[in-house]
Amino acid sequence: MASTTGLSIKTAVLALVVLALAGCGNGQPKNNAPDMATESKVVKLQERPETAEPGPNYRLISEEKESQVFMIMNSKHHENGYIVKIFDENKKVINEIKIPKVANYEPWTKMVDDDIVQIRQGRGSGFWVCNYFDRKNNRLSKLYHNPLLAGHGKVIFPTGDRNKTNKIFTGVAVSDIFDQNAFYKEFPIDDLQPSFSAFKEVRWIGVDRFSVTYETEEKIDGKFQTKTVVFDLTMGEREKRLEIISQEREITLFKITDAKEGEVGFVVRVFDDEKKVVYEELILNKGRYLPQVKLVNDGLIKIRQYGKENVWLSRYYDRTRNRISPHYANLLTSGYGKVVFSEPGKVIVTDTFDKNALYKEFAIDDLAAPTEPADAILETIWSGPDGLEVTYAVKSGEVFAAKTVFMDLISSANKAREIERIDDSWRLVRQAKEYRIYTGFDRAIGLASYVVMVYDDRGNVVHVTTYPVSRIEPSVTMLDDNIVEMTFAVGTGTRYTHYYDRENRRKSPVYYSPRLVGYGKVVAPKIGKLVVADMFGEGLYYRELIIADFPRVANPVDAFNEIKWAGENKLSVTYWVGDRNEKASEKTLLFDLNE
Repeated sequence: MASTTGLSIKTAVLALVVLALAGCGNGQPKNNAPDMATESKVVKLQERPETAEPGPNYRLISEEKESQVFMIMNSKHHENGYIVKIFDENKKVINEIKIPKVANYEPWTKMVDDDIVQIRQGRGSGFWVCNYFDRKNNRLSKLYHNPLLAGHGKVIFPTGDRNKTNKIFTGVAVSDIFDQNAFYKEFPIDDLQPSFSAFKEVRWIGVDRFSVTYETEEKIDGKFQTKTVVFDLTMGEREKRLEIISQEREITLFKITDAKEGEVGFVVRVFDDEKKVVYEELILNKGRYLPQVKLVNDGLIKIRQYGKENVWLSRYYDRTRNRISPHYANLLTSGYGKVVFSEPGKVIVTDTFDKNALYKEFAIDDLAAPTEPADAILETIWSGPDGLEVTYAVKSGEVFAAKTVFMDLISSANKAREIERIDDSWRLVRQAKEYRIYTGFDRAIGLASYVVMVYDDRGNVVHVTTYPVSRIEPSVTMLDDNIVEMTFAVGTGTRYTHYYDRENRRKSPVYYSPRLVGYGKVVAPKIGKLVVADMFGEGLYYRELIIADFPRVANPVDAFNEIKWAGENKLSVTYWVGDRNEKASEKTLLFDLNE
Protein backbone atom coordinates (compact mmCIF):
# COMPACT_ATOMS: atom_id res chain seq x y z
CA MET A 1 0.00 0.00 0.00
CA ALA A 2 2.95 2.32 0.69
CA SER A 3 4.04 2.12 -2.92
CA THR A 4 0.58 3.24 -4.03
CA THR A 5 0.43 6.31 -1.82
CA GLY A 6 4.07 7.28 -1.90
CA LEU A 7 4.30 7.11 1.92
CA SER A 8 6.66 4.96 3.89
CA ILE A 9 5.17 1.85 5.48
CA LYS A 10 5.44 3.41 8.94
CA THR A 11 3.67 6.59 7.83
CA ALA A 12 0.93 4.60 6.06
CA VAL A 13 0.13 2.52 9.13
CA LEU A 14 -0.01 5.66 11.28
CA ALA A 15 -2.39 7.25 8.78
CA LEU A 16 -4.71 4.23 9.00
CA VAL A 17 -4.83 4.36 12.79
CA VAL A 18 -5.65 8.08 12.70
CA LEU A 19 -8.38 7.39 10.13
CA ALA A 20 -9.84 4.61 12.29
CA LEU A 21 -10.01 6.83 15.33
CA ALA A 22 -11.51 9.87 13.65
CA GLY A 23 -14.79 11.00 15.16
CA CYS A 24 -14.81 8.78 18.29
CA GLY A 25 -16.98 10.50 20.91
CA ASN A 26 -16.18 11.28 24.50
CA GLY A 27 -19.68 11.63 25.92
CA GLN A 28 -21.71 13.58 23.33
CA PRO A 29 -23.06 12.22 20.04
CA LYS A 30 -20.44 12.84 17.40
CA ASN A 31 -19.81 11.55 13.94
CA ASN A 32 -17.84 8.33 14.08
CA ALA A 33 -16.29 8.94 10.65
CA PRO A 34 -15.85 11.53 7.91
CA ASP A 35 -19.02 12.48 6.08
CA MET A 36 -20.41 9.71 3.92
CA ALA A 37 -20.08 11.77 0.78
CA THR A 38 -16.29 11.60 1.00
CA GLU A 39 -16.25 7.82 1.19
CA SER A 40 -19.19 6.27 -0.64
CA LYS A 41 -22.35 7.56 -2.17
CA VAL A 42 -25.64 6.57 -3.74
CA VAL A 43 -25.37 6.92 -7.49
CA LYS A 44 -28.29 7.65 -9.78
CA LEU A 45 -29.84 4.57 -11.37
CA GLN A 46 -29.28 4.46 -15.08
CA GLU A 47 -32.03 3.69 -17.54
CA ARG A 48 -31.24 0.10 -18.41
CA PRO A 49 -32.86 -3.34 -17.96
CA GLU A 50 -32.45 -5.08 -14.58
CA THR A 51 -29.64 -7.51 -15.44
CA ALA A 52 -26.92 -9.10 -13.33
CA GLU A 53 -24.13 -7.42 -15.33
CA PRO A 54 -24.47 -3.62 -15.50
CA GLY A 55 -21.97 -3.24 -18.37
CA PRO A 56 -18.71 -4.39 -19.96
CA ASN A 57 -16.58 -2.39 -17.49
CA TYR A 58 -18.06 -4.13 -14.42
CA ARG A 59 -16.94 -7.46 -12.98
CA LEU A 60 -19.11 -9.35 -10.44
CA ILE A 61 -17.02 -10.28 -7.37
CA SER A 62 -19.66 -11.39 -4.84
CA GLU A 63 -23.38 -12.02 -4.71
CA GLU A 64 -25.98 -12.46 -1.98
CA LYS A 65 -29.75 -12.75 -2.14
CA GLU A 66 -30.18 -9.06 -1.32
CA SER A 67 -27.09 -7.58 -3.00
CA GLN A 68 -24.32 -7.84 -5.57
CA VAL A 69 -20.83 -6.31 -5.48
CA PHE A 70 -19.14 -5.32 -8.76
CA MET A 71 -15.62 -4.10 -9.44
CA ILE A 72 -15.47 -1.06 -11.73
CA MET A 73 -12.84 -1.42 -14.48
CA ASN A 74 -11.58 1.51 -16.60
CA SER A 75 -10.70 1.31 -20.28
CA LYS A 76 -7.28 -0.11 -19.43
CA HIS A 77 -8.90 -2.79 -17.21
CA HIS A 78 -7.56 -1.18 -14.07
CA GLU A 79 -9.64 -1.26 -10.89
CA ASN A 80 -11.48 2.01 -10.29
CA GLY A 81 -13.68 1.32 -7.25
CA TYR A 82 -16.80 -0.74 -6.65
CA ILE A 83 -20.55 -0.67 -7.12
CA VAL A 84 -22.91 -2.37 -4.65
CA LYS A 85 -26.39 -3.10 -6.01
CA ILE A 86 -29.19 -3.52 -3.46
CA PHE A 87 -32.29 -5.58 -4.34
CA ASP A 88 -35.77 -5.79 -2.91
CA GLU A 89 -37.58 -9.07 -2.23
CA ASN A 90 -38.57 -9.31 -5.91
CA LYS A 91 -34.94 -9.02 -7.05
CA LYS A 92 -35.55 -5.53 -8.34
CA VAL A 93 -32.72 -3.02 -7.93
CA ILE A 94 -33.53 -0.45 -5.22
CA ASN A 95 -30.29 1.50 -5.40
CA GLU A 96 -26.61 1.41 -6.26
CA ILE A 97 -23.84 2.52 -3.92
CA LYS A 98 -20.38 3.49 -5.11
CA ILE A 99 -17.45 2.43 -2.89
CA PRO A 100 -13.96 3.92 -3.40
CA LYS A 101 -10.96 1.69 -4.02
CA VAL A 102 -8.70 1.30 -0.95
CA ALA A 103 -5.59 -0.81 -1.66
CA ASN A 104 -6.79 -4.35 -2.38
CA TYR A 105 -9.65 -4.45 0.12
CA GLU A 106 -12.84 -5.55 -1.60
CA PRO A 107 -16.16 -4.67 0.06
CA TRP A 108 -18.58 -7.39 1.08
CA THR A 109 -22.17 -7.40 2.31
CA LYS A 110 -24.43 -9.21 4.75
CA MET A 111 -27.88 -8.73 6.26
CA VAL A 112 -27.96 -7.55 9.88
CA ASP A 113 -31.73 -7.03 10.13
CA ASP A 114 -34.64 -7.98 7.89
CA ASP A 115 -34.22 -4.88 5.72
CA ILE A 116 -30.74 -3.57 6.59
CA VAL A 117 -27.68 -4.51 4.52
CA GLN A 118 -24.20 -4.03 5.99
CA ILE A 119 -21.45 -3.01 3.55
CA ARG A 120 -18.00 -3.65 4.99
CA GLN A 121 -14.54 -2.85 3.63
CA GLY A 122 -11.09 -3.40 5.15
CA ARG A 123 -8.71 -0.52 5.75
CA GLY A 124 -5.57 -2.38 6.79
CA SER A 125 -3.86 -3.11 10.12
CA GLY A 126 -6.94 -4.99 11.32
CA PHE A 127 -9.28 -1.98 10.91
CA TRP A 128 -12.41 -1.77 8.78
CA VAL A 129 -15.32 0.51 7.96
CA CYS A 130 -19.02 -0.20 7.50
CA ASN A 131 -22.06 1.61 6.34
CA TYR A 132 -25.63 0.34 6.24
CA PHE A 133 -28.43 0.55 3.70
CA ASP A 134 -32.11 0.45 4.71
CA ARG A 135 -33.98 -1.37 1.92
CA LYS A 136 -37.38 -0.47 3.34
CA ASN A 137 -36.80 3.29 3.58
CA ASN A 138 -34.14 3.57 0.84
CA ARG A 139 -31.55 5.36 2.99
CA LEU A 140 -27.81 5.04 3.54
CA SER A 141 -26.09 5.48 6.91
CA LYS A 142 -22.93 7.41 7.61
CA LEU A 143 -19.66 5.50 7.71
CA TYR A 144 -18.75 3.73 10.97
CA HIS A 145 -15.19 2.78 11.85
CA ASN A 146 -14.64 -0.67 13.38
CA PRO A 147 -18.28 -1.41 14.35
CA LEU A 148 -18.45 -4.42 16.65
CA LEU A 149 -22.07 -5.46 16.12
CA ALA A 150 -25.26 -4.26 14.47
CA GLY A 151 -28.86 -5.30 14.93
CA HIS A 152 -32.28 -4.17 16.15
CA GLY A 153 -31.77 -0.93 14.23
CA LYS A 154 -28.64 -0.05 16.25
CA VAL A 155 -24.87 -0.29 15.84
CA ILE A 156 -22.26 -0.86 18.57
CA PHE A 157 -18.78 0.58 18.05
CA PRO A 158 -15.69 1.45 20.15
CA THR A 159 -15.25 4.91 21.64
CA GLY A 160 -12.15 6.71 22.82
CA ASP A 161 -10.40 10.05 23.19
CA ARG A 162 -6.65 9.64 23.07
CA ASN A 163 -6.04 13.31 23.87
CA LYS A 164 -7.74 12.95 27.27
CA THR A 165 -7.05 9.34 28.30
CA ASN A 166 -4.00 8.30 26.27
CA LYS A 167 -6.01 5.17 25.38
CA ILE A 168 -7.05 4.09 21.92
CA PHE A 169 -10.43 2.88 23.20
CA THR A 170 -12.21 3.61 26.47
CA GLY A 171 -15.50 1.78 25.99
CA VAL A 172 -18.33 1.29 23.52
CA ALA A 173 -21.17 3.38 22.19
CA VAL A 174 -24.58 2.37 20.85
CA SER A 175 -26.33 4.49 18.26
CA ASP A 176 -29.36 4.34 16.04
CA ILE A 177 -27.84 3.28 12.74
CA PHE A 178 -29.32 6.14 10.74
CA ASP A 179 -29.99 8.89 13.29
CA GLN A 180 -27.85 9.50 16.38
CA ASN A 181 -30.43 12.00 17.61
CA ALA A 182 -32.93 9.14 17.87
CA PHE A 183 -30.63 7.11 20.14
CA TYR A 184 -27.05 7.44 21.33
CA LYS A 185 -25.46 6.14 24.53
CA GLU A 186 -21.88 5.54 25.64
CA PHE A 187 -20.71 2.87 28.08
CA PRO A 188 -17.20 3.32 29.54
CA ILE A 189 -15.08 0.24 30.27
CA ASP A 190 -12.46 1.41 32.75
CA ASP A 191 -10.20 -1.66 32.72
CA LEU A 192 -10.16 -2.23 28.93
CA GLN A 193 -6.64 -3.02 27.78
CA PRO A 194 -5.35 -0.42 25.23
CA SER A 195 -5.64 -2.39 22.01
CA PHE A 196 -8.38 -2.94 19.47
CA SER A 197 -7.77 -6.68 19.81
CA ALA A 198 -9.09 -6.37 23.38
CA PHE A 199 -12.66 -6.88 22.10
CA LYS A 200 -13.25 -10.64 21.94
CA GLU A 201 -17.01 -10.97 21.54
CA VAL A 202 -20.05 -8.71 21.43
CA ARG A 203 -23.54 -10.17 21.27
CA TRP A 204 -27.13 -9.12 21.77
CA ILE A 205 -29.13 -10.41 24.72
CA GLY A 206 -32.62 -9.61 23.58
CA VAL A 207 -33.45 -6.15 22.18
CA ASP A 208 -32.27 -3.88 25.01
CA ARG A 209 -29.19 -5.66 26.37
CA PHE A 210 -25.83 -6.73 25.01
CA SER A 211 -22.69 -8.32 26.42
CA VAL A 212 -19.07 -7.39 25.73
CA THR A 213 -16.28 -9.87 26.35
CA TYR A 214 -12.91 -8.13 26.44
CA GLU A 215 -9.36 -8.33 27.74
CA THR A 216 -8.59 -6.27 30.83
CA GLU A 217 -5.37 -4.40 31.59
CA GLU A 218 -4.40 -7.05 34.15
CA LYS A 219 -2.05 -9.86 33.12
CA ILE A 220 -1.53 -13.26 34.76
CA ASP A 221 1.33 -15.43 33.49
CA GLY A 222 1.84 -12.96 30.67
CA LYS A 223 -1.75 -13.14 29.41
CA PHE A 224 -4.44 -10.48 29.53
CA GLN A 225 -7.40 -11.55 31.65
CA THR A 226 -10.82 -11.87 30.02
CA LYS A 227 -13.97 -10.34 31.44
CA THR A 228 -17.61 -10.16 30.32
CA VAL A 229 -19.93 -7.27 31.14
CA VAL A 230 -23.59 -6.75 30.29
CA PHE A 231 -25.05 -3.36 29.40
CA ASP A 232 -28.70 -2.35 29.39
CA LEU A 233 -29.77 0.32 26.92
CA THR A 234 -32.65 1.35 29.18
CA MET A 235 -30.84 1.42 32.53
CA GLY A 236 -27.14 2.05 31.95
CA GLU A 237 -24.23 -0.06 33.14
CA ARG A 238 -24.86 -3.49 34.53
CA GLU A 239 -23.27 -2.65 37.89
CA LYS A 240 -26.24 -0.39 38.64
CA ARG A 241 -28.62 -3.33 38.48
CA LEU A 242 -26.76 -6.13 40.24
CA GLU A 243 -28.01 -7.61 43.49
CA ILE A 244 -25.66 -9.71 45.66
CA ILE A 245 -27.18 -13.15 46.30
CA SER A 246 -24.25 -14.73 48.13
CA GLN A 247 -20.75 -13.57 48.98
CA GLU A 248 -17.58 -15.18 50.27
CA ARG A 249 -13.99 -14.03 50.31
CA GLU A 250 -13.27 -15.62 46.92
CA ILE A 251 -16.70 -15.61 45.22
CA THR A 252 -19.66 -13.30 44.75
CA LEU A 253 -22.92 -14.33 43.07
CA PHE A 254 -25.07 -11.51 41.69
CA LYS A 255 -28.61 -11.52 40.35
CA ILE A 256 -29.21 -9.37 37.26
CA THR A 257 -32.51 -7.52 37.37
CA ASP A 258 -34.34 -5.66 34.65
CA ALA A 259 -36.91 -2.94 35.22
CA LYS A 260 -39.26 -4.51 32.70
CA GLU A 261 -38.53 -8.24 32.93
CA GLY A 262 -37.39 -8.84 36.52
CA GLU A 263 -34.72 -11.53 36.88
CA VAL A 264 -32.82 -12.21 33.68
CA GLY A 265 -29.83 -14.15 34.95
CA PHE A 266 -26.82 -14.21 37.23
CA VAL A 267 -23.17 -13.21 37.30
CA VAL A 268 -20.44 -15.17 39.09
CA ARG A 269 -17.31 -13.22 40.02
CA VAL A 270 -14.19 -14.89 41.34
CA PHE A 271 -11.53 -12.86 43.16
CA ASP A 272 -7.88 -13.42 43.93
CA ASP A 273 -6.37 -12.87 47.37
CA GLU A 274 -6.09 -9.13 46.65
CA LYS A 275 -9.81 -8.90 45.78
CA LYS A 276 -9.16 -8.39 42.09
CA VAL A 277 -11.61 -10.02 39.69
CA VAL A 278 -9.86 -12.95 37.98
CA TYR A 279 -12.91 -14.61 36.41
CA GLU A 280 -16.45 -13.58 35.60
CA GLU A 281 -19.22 -15.70 34.10
CA LEU A 282 -22.61 -14.61 32.83
CA ILE A 283 -25.42 -17.17 33.34
CA LEU A 284 -28.57 -16.32 31.40
CA ASN A 285 -31.13 -18.23 33.41
CA LYS A 286 -34.36 -16.30 33.67
CA GLY A 287 -36.57 -17.32 36.57
CA ARG A 288 -36.36 -19.97 39.15
CA TYR A 289 -33.05 -21.84 39.19
CA LEU A 290 -30.36 -20.25 41.33
CA PRO A 291 -26.80 -21.22 40.33
CA GLN A 292 -24.76 -22.97 43.00
CA VAL A 293 -21.21 -21.74 43.54
CA LYS A 294 -18.82 -23.14 46.14
CA LEU A 295 -15.13 -23.31 46.95
CA VAL A 296 -13.96 -26.92 46.63
CA ASN A 297 -10.46 -26.16 47.89
CA ASP A 298 -8.10 -23.19 48.01
CA GLY A 299 -7.73 -23.02 44.25
CA LEU A 300 -10.80 -24.75 42.83
CA ILE A 301 -14.32 -23.34 42.50
CA LYS A 302 -17.36 -25.31 41.33
CA ILE A 303 -20.14 -23.56 39.39
CA ARG A 304 -23.36 -25.50 38.98
CA GLN A 305 -26.20 -24.19 36.84
CA TYR A 306 -29.45 -25.38 35.31
CA GLY A 307 -29.12 -26.47 31.69
CA LYS A 308 -32.21 -27.77 29.96
CA GLU A 309 -34.59 -30.72 30.22
CA ASN A 310 -33.96 -30.88 33.98
CA VAL A 311 -30.22 -31.50 33.58
CA TRP A 312 -27.78 -29.59 35.78
CA LEU A 313 -24.40 -28.60 34.36
CA SER A 314 -21.24 -28.34 36.45
CA ARG A 315 -17.92 -26.71 35.63
CA TYR A 316 -14.82 -25.72 37.57
CA TYR A 317 -12.60 -22.65 37.70
CA ASP A 318 -8.97 -22.97 38.82
CA ARG A 319 -7.87 -19.74 40.56
CA THR A 320 -4.22 -20.78 40.77
CA ARG A 321 -3.85 -21.35 37.01
CA ASN A 322 -6.69 -19.17 35.69
CA ARG A 323 -8.46 -21.84 33.65
CA ILE A 324 -12.06 -22.94 33.22
CA SER A 325 -13.27 -26.49 32.59
CA PRO A 326 -15.95 -27.63 30.13
CA HIS A 327 -19.51 -28.14 31.36
CA TYR A 328 -20.29 -31.63 32.66
CA ALA A 329 -23.83 -33.04 32.70
CA ASN A 330 -24.86 -35.88 35.04
CA LEU A 331 -21.84 -35.27 37.27
CA LEU A 332 -21.39 -38.00 39.90
CA THR A 333 -18.34 -36.90 41.86
CA SER A 334 -14.97 -35.18 41.56
CA GLY A 335 -11.60 -35.48 43.22
CA TYR A 336 -7.86 -35.84 42.60
CA GLY A 337 -8.13 -33.41 39.66
CA LYS A 338 -10.72 -35.61 37.97
CA VAL A 339 -14.48 -35.62 37.38
CA VAL A 340 -16.80 -38.61 37.05
CA PHE A 341 -20.02 -38.45 35.07
CA SER A 342 -22.36 -40.92 33.39
CA GLU A 343 -23.89 -41.48 29.99
CA PRO A 344 -26.27 -44.27 28.94
CA GLY A 345 -24.53 -47.60 29.59
CA LYS A 346 -21.24 -46.19 30.82
CA VAL A 347 -19.33 -44.17 33.39
CA ILE A 348 -16.68 -41.70 32.24
CA VAL A 349 -13.64 -40.47 34.21
CA THR A 350 -11.64 -37.54 32.82
CA ASP A 351 -9.16 -34.90 33.90
CA THR A 352 -11.18 -31.88 35.05
CA PHE A 353 -9.54 -29.44 32.63
CA ASP A 354 -7.81 -31.52 29.95
CA LYS A 355 -9.20 -34.79 28.65
CA ASN A 356 -5.95 -35.35 26.76
CA ALA A 357 -4.34 -35.92 30.16
CA LEU A 358 -6.96 -38.55 31.13
CA TYR A 359 -10.15 -39.81 29.55
CA LYS A 360 -11.53 -43.29 30.20
CA GLU A 361 -14.93 -44.79 29.48
CA PHE A 362 -16.10 -47.83 31.45
CA ALA A 363 -18.94 -49.76 29.81
CA ILE A 364 -21.59 -51.14 32.18
CA ASP A 365 -23.75 -53.53 30.19
CA ASP A 366 -26.31 -54.20 32.92
CA LEU A 367 -26.76 -50.60 34.07
CA ALA A 368 -30.42 -49.77 34.66
CA ALA A 369 -31.68 -47.28 32.09
CA PRO A 370 -33.78 -44.56 33.74
CA THR A 371 -34.40 -41.21 32.04
CA GLU A 372 -31.19 -39.66 33.42
CA PRO A 373 -28.14 -41.97 33.47
CA ALA A 374 -26.94 -40.50 36.78
CA ASP A 375 -30.14 -41.72 38.49
CA ALA A 376 -28.99 -45.35 38.23
CA ILE A 377 -25.65 -44.67 39.99
CA LEU A 378 -26.21 -45.21 43.71
CA GLU A 379 -22.74 -44.50 45.07
CA THR A 380 -19.23 -43.50 43.94
CA ILE A 381 -16.22 -43.84 46.28
CA TRP A 382 -12.62 -42.95 45.44
CA SER A 383 -10.03 -45.66 46.15
CA GLY A 384 -7.14 -43.25 46.04
CA PRO A 385 -6.24 -41.17 42.97
CA ASP A 386 -6.16 -44.14 40.55
CA GLY A 387 -9.23 -46.16 41.46
CA LEU A 388 -12.98 -45.78 41.82
CA GLU A 389 -15.73 -47.95 43.29
CA VAL A 390 -19.14 -47.50 41.71
CA THR A 391 -22.37 -49.02 43.02
CA TYR A 392 -25.26 -48.98 40.57
CA ALA A 393 -28.73 -50.39 39.98
CA VAL A 394 -28.77 -53.27 37.54
CA LYS A 395 -31.43 -54.09 34.99
CA SER A 396 -34.14 -56.01 36.76
CA GLY A 397 -37.89 -55.80 36.46
CA GLU A 398 -38.77 -58.06 39.38
CA VAL A 399 -36.43 -57.40 42.28
CA PHE A 400 -34.01 -54.68 43.23
CA ALA A 401 -30.42 -55.56 42.56
CA ALA A 402 -27.28 -53.49 42.94
CA LYS A 403 -23.70 -54.18 42.02
CA THR A 404 -20.38 -52.64 43.05
CA VAL A 405 -17.52 -52.56 40.53
CA PHE A 406 -13.94 -51.29 40.65
CA MET A 407 -12.60 -49.02 37.91
CA ASP A 408 -8.82 -48.97 37.48
CA LEU A 409 -7.79 -45.61 36.04
CA ILE A 410 -4.18 -46.50 35.22
CA SER A 411 -4.64 -49.87 33.51
CA SER A 412 -5.41 -50.20 29.81
CA ALA A 413 -8.63 -52.10 30.56
CA ASN A 414 -11.90 -50.25 30.00
CA LYS A 415 -14.02 -52.90 31.70
CA ALA A 416 -14.96 -52.47 35.34
CA ARG A 417 -14.18 -55.38 37.70
CA GLU A 418 -17.08 -56.65 39.81
CA ILE A 419 -16.47 -56.54 43.57
CA GLU A 420 -19.79 -57.70 44.96
CA ARG A 421 -23.44 -58.11 44.11
CA ILE A 422 -25.62 -56.86 46.92
CA ASP A 423 -29.09 -58.20 46.10
CA ASP A 424 -29.56 -59.63 49.60
CA SER A 425 -28.33 -56.58 51.50
CA TRP A 426 -31.32 -54.48 50.43
CA ARG A 427 -34.76 -55.09 51.88
CA LEU A 428 -38.05 -54.32 50.16
CA VAL A 429 -39.97 -51.85 52.34
CA ARG A 430 -43.03 -51.04 50.27
CA GLN A 431 -44.21 -51.67 46.73
CA ALA A 432 -46.92 -50.94 44.22
CA LYS A 433 -47.28 -51.72 40.55
CA GLU A 434 -45.59 -48.46 39.64
CA TYR A 435 -42.77 -48.26 42.22
CA ARG A 436 -40.80 -50.00 44.96
CA ILE A 437 -38.93 -48.67 47.99
CA TYR A 438 -35.86 -50.51 49.27
CA THR A 439 -33.67 -49.88 52.28
CA GLY A 440 -30.09 -50.97 52.79
CA PHE A 441 -26.83 -50.15 54.49
CA ASP A 442 -24.60 -47.52 52.93
CA ARG A 443 -20.98 -48.57 53.56
CA ALA A 444 -19.64 -45.08 52.91
CA ILE A 445 -21.58 -43.31 55.66
CA GLY A 446 -22.62 -46.15 57.96
CA LEU A 447 -26.32 -45.26 57.85
CA ALA A 448 -29.43 -46.69 56.32
CA SER A 449 -30.29 -45.47 52.84
CA TYR A 450 -33.42 -45.66 50.77
CA VAL A 451 -33.80 -46.32 47.06
CA VAL A 452 -37.00 -45.60 45.14
CA MET A 453 -37.34 -47.37 41.79
CA VAL A 454 -40.11 -46.37 39.38
CA TYR A 455 -41.33 -48.82 36.73
CA ASP A 456 -43.24 -48.47 33.50
CA ASP A 457 -46.27 -50.64 32.71
CA ARG A 458 -43.99 -53.39 31.30
CA GLY A 459 -41.95 -53.65 34.49
CA ASN A 460 -38.87 -51.80 33.24
CA VAL A 461 -36.99 -49.44 35.54
CA VAL A 462 -37.46 -45.89 34.25
CA HIS A 463 -36.37 -43.80 37.24
CA VAL A 464 -34.15 -44.32 40.30
CA THR A 465 -33.81 -41.97 43.28
CA THR A 466 -31.61 -42.46 46.33
CA TYR A 467 -31.83 -40.85 49.77
CA PRO A 468 -28.49 -41.77 51.32
CA VAL A 469 -28.21 -40.08 54.69
CA SER A 470 -31.44 -40.45 56.60
CA ARG A 471 -33.40 -43.04 58.55
CA ILE A 472 -36.67 -41.37 57.52
CA GLU A 473 -38.53 -43.37 54.90
CA PRO A 474 -39.41 -41.36 51.78
CA SER A 475 -43.05 -40.96 50.82
CA VAL A 476 -44.23 -42.06 47.38
CA THR A 477 -47.70 -41.19 46.06
CA MET A 478 -49.38 -41.73 42.71
CA LEU A 479 -51.12 -38.48 41.70
CA ASP A 480 -52.75 -40.25 38.75
CA ASP A 481 -51.96 -43.30 36.61
CA ASN A 482 -48.62 -41.86 35.46
CA ILE A 483 -47.41 -39.06 37.77
CA VAL A 484 -45.36 -40.26 40.76
CA GLU A 485 -44.72 -37.86 43.65
CA MET A 486 -41.61 -38.58 45.75
CA THR A 487 -41.09 -36.65 49.00
CA PHE A 488 -38.21 -36.70 51.43
CA ALA A 489 -38.78 -35.03 54.82
CA VAL A 490 -35.87 -33.59 56.79
CA GLY A 491 -37.73 -32.38 59.90
CA THR A 492 -39.29 -29.10 61.13
CA GLY A 493 -41.89 -29.28 58.38
CA THR A 494 -39.32 -29.08 55.62
CA ARG A 495 -39.45 -31.53 52.76
CA TYR A 496 -38.08 -31.90 49.27
CA THR A 497 -40.37 -33.20 46.54
CA HIS A 498 -39.99 -34.09 42.91
CA TYR A 499 -42.24 -35.71 40.34
CA TYR A 500 -41.83 -38.31 37.60
CA ASP A 501 -44.03 -38.80 34.53
CA ARG A 502 -43.93 -42.50 33.64
CA GLU A 503 -45.71 -42.07 30.32
CA ASN A 504 -43.49 -39.29 28.93
CA ARG A 505 -40.37 -40.28 30.90
CA ARG A 506 -39.58 -36.86 32.32
CA LYS A 507 -38.40 -35.74 35.73
CA SER A 508 -39.34 -32.51 37.46
CA PRO A 509 -37.02 -30.18 39.35
CA VAL A 510 -36.87 -30.63 43.13
CA TYR A 511 -39.33 -28.34 44.94
CA TYR A 512 -38.90 -27.04 48.47
CA SER A 513 -41.95 -27.89 50.60
CA PRO A 514 -44.68 -27.57 47.94
CA ARG A 515 -48.16 -27.02 49.37
CA LEU A 516 -50.38 -27.83 46.40
CA VAL A 517 -50.32 -29.55 43.02
CA GLY A 518 -52.91 -29.66 40.29
CA TYR A 519 -53.64 -28.76 36.67
CA GLY A 520 -50.02 -29.57 35.82
CA LYS A 521 -48.71 -26.96 38.26
CA VAL A 522 -46.90 -26.88 41.61
CA VAL A 523 -47.48 -24.21 44.27
CA ALA A 524 -44.54 -23.65 46.63
CA PRO A 525 -44.03 -20.95 49.31
CA LYS A 526 -41.11 -18.56 49.52
CA ILE A 527 -40.50 -15.61 51.82
CA GLY A 528 -43.02 -12.95 50.87
CA LYS A 529 -44.55 -14.82 47.96
CA LEU A 530 -45.91 -18.00 46.42
CA VAL A 531 -44.36 -19.56 43.34
CA VAL A 532 -46.68 -21.23 40.84
CA ALA A 533 -44.77 -23.21 38.21
CA ASP A 534 -45.23 -25.82 35.56
CA MET A 535 -44.63 -29.14 37.32
CA PHE A 536 -41.85 -30.28 35.01
CA GLY A 537 -40.08 -26.95 34.72
CA GLU A 538 -40.48 -26.66 30.96
CA GLY A 539 -41.14 -22.93 31.01
CA LEU A 540 -44.80 -23.34 30.08
CA TYR A 541 -45.86 -21.40 33.17
CA TYR A 542 -44.07 -19.56 35.95
CA ARG A 543 -45.40 -16.82 38.18
CA GLU A 544 -44.57 -15.31 41.54
CA LEU A 545 -47.55 -14.16 43.62
CA ILE A 546 -46.36 -11.33 45.87
CA ILE A 547 -47.93 -11.03 49.35
CA ALA A 548 -47.28 -7.53 50.67
CA ASP A 549 -48.14 -8.20 54.34
CA PHE A 550 -46.35 -11.54 54.55
CA PRO A 551 -45.72 -12.44 58.23
CA ARG A 552 -42.27 -12.66 59.76
CA VAL A 553 -41.58 -16.40 60.02
CA ALA A 554 -38.40 -18.45 59.83
CA ASN A 555 -39.96 -21.05 57.54
CA PRO A 556 -42.27 -19.64 54.82
CA VAL A 557 -44.35 -22.84 54.98
CA ASP A 558 -45.57 -21.82 58.44
CA ALA A 559 -47.13 -18.62 57.10
CA PHE A 560 -49.93 -20.39 55.24
CA ASN A 561 -53.02 -21.90 56.79
CA GLU A 562 -54.64 -23.12 53.57
CA ILE A 563 -53.91 -23.04 49.85
CA LYS A 564 -56.49 -24.50 47.48
CA TRP A 565 -57.63 -24.32 43.89
CA ALA A 566 -60.69 -22.23 43.09
CA GLY A 567 -60.85 -23.48 39.52
CA GLU A 568 -58.18 -24.27 36.96
CA ASN A 569 -56.76 -20.74 36.87
CA LYS A 570 -57.62 -19.38 40.32
CA LEU A 571 -55.92 -19.90 43.64
CA SER A 572 -57.33 -19.24 47.11
CA VAL A 573 -54.60 -18.46 49.65
CA THR A 574 -55.24 -18.15 53.40
CA TYR A 575 -52.29 -16.98 55.50
CA TRP A 576 -51.51 -15.52 58.92
CA VAL A 577 -51.24 -11.78 59.48
CA GLY A 578 -49.36 -10.57 62.54
CA ASP A 579 -47.69 -12.65 65.25
CA ARG A 580 -49.25 -16.12 65.44
CA ASN A 581 -48.36 -16.37 69.13
CA GLU A 582 -50.21 -13.17 70.08
CA LYS A 583 -52.81 -11.41 67.92
CA ALA A 584 -52.57 -13.34 64.69
CA SER A 585 -55.48 -13.29 62.28
CA GLU A 586 -56.21 -15.02 59.02
CA LYS A 587 -56.45 -13.33 55.66
CA THR A 588 -57.58 -14.86 52.37
CA LEU A 589 -56.60 -13.66 48.90
CA LEU A 590 -57.90 -14.91 45.56
CA PHE A 591 -55.33 -14.89 42.74
CA ASP A 592 -56.22 -15.12 39.06
CA LEU A 593 -53.33 -16.92 37.35
CA ASN A 594 -54.30 -15.53 33.95
CA GLU A 595 -53.77 -11.90 34.98
